[in-house]
Amino acid sequence: MAEWPDEYIADDGNGLRVLSLERNETRRLMTEEERAMIEEYQRKLPAPAPAASQVDHRSMTERALDEASKLPPDMPIEVGIELEDPSFDFRRMQGASESSRANLIDARRAQLDKSQSAIGKLVATLGGEVLDRMWLVNVVDVRLPAGRLAEVARLPGVVGIGLSVSDGGPDGWTGQQVRAGMMLDGAGLADGKSDFYYSCAPFHNPAVCHDGKTGHHNNTSQRVRIGIIELGTVANNMIGRNHVGWQDTAGGPSRIVATYNCDTAPCSLTTATGTGETHGTLVAWAAAGSIEEGQDPNFPVSPFLGSRTADQRARSGVAKEANLYYYVASDSSGIRRAIDRAVANGVDIINMSFFLAPCDQVDTTTHDLSSINATLRNAINAGVLPVKSASNLGHDDSNKCTLGYPAWRPHALTVGALGTSAANPDMNTTGMMRVSETYASSRGGARLRNDPSGPDRIFSGVDLVAPGCVRNYFNNDSNGYAPGGNCGTSWAAPTVAGTAALFRDALHYVGWTATANDARRLLTNMLLFGDAWDADTGNKRSGATSHLSGFGRLHAHWPSTNNLTAPWGWGSQTKHINQGEVLTWTVNDSGPENPAITQWKWALTWFDDDLSNASNIVINVVDTCVSGLSVGIDWSYDYRKRVHLRADKIANRCLEMRAWALKTPPGGINFFTADYYHSGNADEQH
Repeated sequence: MAEWPDEYIADDGNGLRVLSLERNETRRLMTEEERAMIEEYQRKLPAPAPAASQVDHRSMTERALDEASKLPPDMPIEVGIELEDPSFDFRRMQGASESSRANLIDARRAQLDKSQSAIGKLVATLGGEVLDRMWLVNVVDVRLPAGRLAEVARLPGVVGIGLSVSDGGPDGWTGQQVRAGMMLDGAGLADGKSDFYYSCAPFHNPAVCHDGKTGHHNNTSQRVRIGIIELGTVANNMIGRNHVGWQDTAGGPSRIVATYNCDTAPCSLTTATGTGETHGTLVAWAAAGSIEEGQDPNFPVSPFLGSRTADQRARSGVAKEANLYYYVASDSSGIRRAIDRAVANGVDIINMSFFLAPCDQVDTTTHDLSSINATLRNAINAGVLPVKSASNLGHDDSNKCTLGYPAWRPHALTVGALGTSAANPDMNTTGMMRVSETYASSRGGARLRNDPSGPDRIFSGVDLVAPGCVRNYFNNDSNGYAPGGNCGTSWAAPTVAGTAALFRDALHYVGWTATANDARRLLTNMLLFGDAWDADTGNKRSGATSHLSGFGRLHAHWPSTNNLTAPWGWGSQTKHINQGEVLTWTVNDSGPENPAITQWKWALTWFDDDLSNASNIVINVVDTCVSGLSVGIDWSYDYRKRVHLRADKIANRCLEMRAWALKTPPGGINFFTADYYHSGNADEQH
């Protein structure tokens, strides 16, 4: 399957125009002098602090074998056996119909059948049994005597063995305040522009109301599907499925399509419901709970205003029309099964508010549990966007990474938490969530290497930050709402997952099928929502990402004159680059930029599988009208790149973007790039 085509539109005040052919792309080889200059600048970057002495460098298989050796030889142990995985183009699932997706899954199962059947027979000879077969990755879950595990590791075709691992471990904003802070609902945009919820009631106008009612990547006329994957059990962390806020309309059908217990192999449907204030219910509420159409008679529709009254909005989450799929598992193997099932269900976005290992205690270049790394890679390639909470393990030590696995993996959009308080309704002046020294939004600063034998490099691992202290969430199984608050990245992540649902809806409406359906491009465009705030300094960064706040506080927009002040332009592309190449393309056309533009944002990322042998790409922006004067740069080793320019660096300059590939895999690598400029309120709303 070929990559999706470029998408680029702009409005200079005289109507929309397509600019894809005007971006003047060129490709050339890097000179030795240029490489030497970049390497010299990178050598001046701060070196990582010494790794903690307790870091676990064992591979997934070594950990499984060590744990098995501690058990009696005849004691049953459950593991996932990862086998050599033949090539399969998961991109064919992007935008596929329900029947086409089912056929592709059948084809994938048939592709894996020979190797999975063979390992099943071998396991049986060792006194074991097969529990489940995955299709998203070539993994077979088995139960066998602990004393026979080493024999399995030596079998031909076995890549790795994963032992299941379980969890490592005030007041707030209302739902409406959360949405307003992220520029989704009641945002009061500059120049009278529309936010995502504008004109959703009393009459739904699809040009300016983007609430998840349409935009599913397999059928754009269907609701966006959000998968909630939770760590726990059916007994202790099921969604409170009978709350009125899951109804489509008052007395209508539930938007919870299916709930799964993934502690069974395979995941099994369950009709169980949670009681009281479960973690999963709060997460699902933040993503998609809603009583905005009179579902709760205690907060009825207004005879004057219709639906979406202030009381209703205060008790509702983000994507009020999205459908929900819920998965619960108590360990890492169950989480892998949940992702596998979610992709088969055709979900658009997966939310993961849990952690399985702390960043500072493992080797982040190689760490894997139950083959989750490959599972996330194949999920995003299939068009599903994984959103991950950063975790709540503190951020006071600037040299200590406290993210929770798999937050630092490239294939997930990772979200930190803001300490949103009822006393301060302004997200632009809200700092990071910190309840105590040990309970605060986690800090990034994970490690990668550009060569397996080379030195450690530092990257952020945090992508965006969003409201993390909330109240009025669903807290029982009928129509209750918590008046007090609850803080954590667990709640910040689903607000971003819900925003992704709205964004996918908006992109489909404007005809951007490529960016809406390819979750890698969707992720890249969502990075543009960051306001460049650096939580450590309090300043706005012009380049590179903060280890604590990533790209910054989330302010959501979409490419439309309904939402952006002209002149504006927005581009989204997939490009391929080889080691030693320099790729350049213009921001607009080759001429000077309009002096009315107030801000321009650029995000670029790629998705390395192996963080112990990662690519190294540097980006910068130059003014070609002044002999290539550099006006913005990101020298970092991070796989997430950004440049953020304000009016004084834009007006009358001829801006050109450049990507410099110092290291890529053989054959090069695809990167994903997005940028937009506008002429609105850059200080508070972008």
